[in-house]
Amino acid sequence: MPDDATQSCLHFGACGGCSLLDQPIGAQLAQKQQRAAELLAPFLGGRLPKITPPPRPPRHDRTAILYPAQLVKGTLQLGIYRRGSHAIEPIADCRLQHKALTTFGVRAGALLRELGVPVYREDTGNGLVRAVRARLMPGSRELVVGVVVTRAQFSERERLAKGLWRIAEDLRDDQGKVLPLVGTVLNVNPEKGNVLLGPTTE
Repeated sequence: MPDDATQSCLHFGACGGCSLLDQPIGAQLAQKQQRAAELLAPFLGGRLPKITPPPRPPRHDRTAILYPAQLVKGTLQLGIYRRGSHAIEPIADCRLQHKALTTFGVRAGALLRELGVPVYREDTGNGLVRAVRARLMPGSRELVVGVVVTRAQFSERERLAKGLWRIAEDLRDDQGKVLPLVGTVLNVNPEKGNVLLGPTTE
């Protein structure tokens, strides 16, 4: 029986972020157990790897996002690549990533549109913003947010950093507690092509 989360996910089927949301967690684990058994067969002596089912289906457990930026009908959008493509699906809701990260992604898109920063274009190699990213540390609940750009120095840099801080400083966990925001980061990838992250982070 399909997981009822697929009925409430706005993006399932188009979004490439998950492909098994419609399968019960037991079926997913059985497939993983079989695959692990095949790969590790020379070392297991016929035994199956032991897998312990989680107490509940994983929901809102992903703790990091990396959203590419693209122009969609002339408007900057952030999201996740659609299945089998480099076209993005703008994400308004997600059943797998932490709710605070989804909220941040929506706010970051609005911020970038407000600032009017140019989007990096794969076809021409021109533009500035490649992606936004955020990571939540599960143990400490600390939050880091940032942006991926094509150059370290640009006129909107200070306003963008302050804006990222502003839209992230009141994000909360499932108990309503504010997540400690510990920093904003700038990742720089000056190379042409479709690789998002670069070698330098400030």
